Amino acid sequence: MGTTLPVNNGGPFVKEVRLFGLFSNLCYVSKLSERTAVEQLTNHIKDNDLHMGLQSAYKQHYSVESALLKVRSDILLNMEAQKVTLLVLLDLSAAFDTVKHDILLQRRKTKFGVSGKALD
Repeated sequence: MGTTLPVNNGGPFVKEVRLFGLFSNLCYVSKLSERTAVEQLTNHIKDNDLHMGLQSAYKQHYSVESALLKVRSDILLNMEAQKVTLLVLLDLSAAFDTVKHDILLQRRKTKFGVSGKALD
């Protein structure tokens, strides 16, 4: 339904194709159906209160800035209360690739109620 092309994300000196990123040029119908699915799932998550309270990702009106402001606020409150604050930062960007697909599908089914053709 679309064309996938290699795109040089590394600057003018990257010559190896394996280092290029992928760009997908989806047709209008694909984009429309993806947008519809995202809206339905977002509404389902919102209506059934399935978002974690402090999760900022994928929530409307929340951003990295929102998360940083929350962390800053917590640190300042702890300082005022003379408490020690430990901040542990993890980069989990590659962790998603290690998750087993069947576990992810099962979680969508049990936690979020997504089943049937939506999982195919």
